[in-house]
Amino acid sequence: MAEAGQIPRNIQTQRRADHRVALAVCESYEPNLVRRALARVLEPLGGWEAPLPPAPARILVKPNLLAEFPPERQVTTHPVVLRVVLEALLEHGFSVIVGDSPAGSSRVLERVWRTSGLGAVCEELGVEIVGFETAGHVHFRGRNRFGEAVQIARPVVEADAVVNLPKLKTHSLTLLTCAVKNLYGYVPGMRKTQFHRLAVNPLDFGEIVADCYAARPPALSIVDAVTAMQGDGPASGAPHAFGRLAAGANAAALDHVLAGLIGLRAAELPVERACRRWGLFDPRRISVIGDATPVKGDFTIPATAWRMKLPSSLSRYLAGLVRLYPGIDEAVCVRCGACARACPNEAVSRRDGAYRIDYGRCILCLCCHEVCPVRAVELTGNLPVRLWRGLKRLKRRLFDRKAPTKPSAGTV
Repeated sequence: MAEAGQIPRNIQTQRRADHRVALAVCESYEPNLVRRALARVLEPLGGWEAPLPPAPARILVKPNLLAEFPPERQVTTHPVVLRVVLEALLEHGFSVIVGDSPAGSSRVLERVWRTSGLGAVCEELGVEIVGFETAGHVHFRGRNRFGEAVQIARPVVEADAVVNLPKLKTHSLTLLTCAVKNLYGYVPGMRKTQFHRLAVNPLDFGEIVADCYAARPPALSIVDAVTAMQGDGPASGAPHAFGRLAAGANAAALDHVLAGLIGLRAAELPVERACRRWGLFDPRRISVIGDATPVKGDFTIPATAWRMKLPSSLSRYLAGLVRLYPGIDEAVCVRCGACARACPNEAVSRRDGAYRIDYGRCILCLCCHEVCPVRAVELTGNLPVRLWRGLKRLKRRLFDRKAPTKPSAGTV
């Protein structure tokens, strides 16, 4: 796989990729239920053999390992989903590695794998964990408006194929984080924070994420949507019993379908807008197989959705007038320092025994909100934001149905 000149060819590959999206009911993380659901979503896609090169090809499995969260918080890919996928790949004779680059400092990387339960699965199955932070990287020429190259971890480039294992969640900056957004984890370590500092506006950040996708599209994406996350994700939202696995060869097409099922419009999604503009998928070619029942009335979208309702030509200017910013609840904060380690602009520091935000330095990337393990970082804003959130709460109270209960976690 070549360096800078590779992206255009990958765009052509994804434009031609199979646009079928398969969904299967899976109401809990009981391993046998997950195995049956996995078989159902793979069957119409041609099984493992159609999207992947012949065994014993080296397959990189890329879960969602956002930060140090246990499985019951539903922030990371559930360990049962990882286990079932790894077992199937090994049974088919593939050489398998697992890799990711969670947010924040590499000093806590081992603890993140352990807390999420994903590290134990890899250890038990004898699958190597590859740390993107220390494995080197390759630069790829991007299409983002800044002209910035993206740095992709070398194991991503050197694998014969990537199997993407995202979690279906809302996201306070991009509204949706799923198959395409999970590939932002290709960028190793603190380099991700550099892009957050550069691309503060959601539209700009969406282009950075689309660049990562174009640099190395996964051969197959399998979405853990058994229990999704709604509200102010990707870490501080609430669980939602979506009750499905979903899979597809084209990650952007897969996201398009799932976004519609939870009530997000394509025009509001900055990552999808970049993917469509660059020809990474064609919505007209999508075909859906399986249970595509919408859950729109039951799914709470992020309070930040107002950002993408602004006219695109004015959004960068208007977004600066309507401010949404993080705040730390000292009564909830456990002084772990995750927010300070994740901040790309060093706006969070410990003073007088508590962590505080310097709003003069804050660039509103919401990284601190993403990584807080105890939901101590809350999202607030100026008057227009508070009015918007108040109206959304009133609408849910008066018109929306109660969200379904969380399914059982199953066993690892």
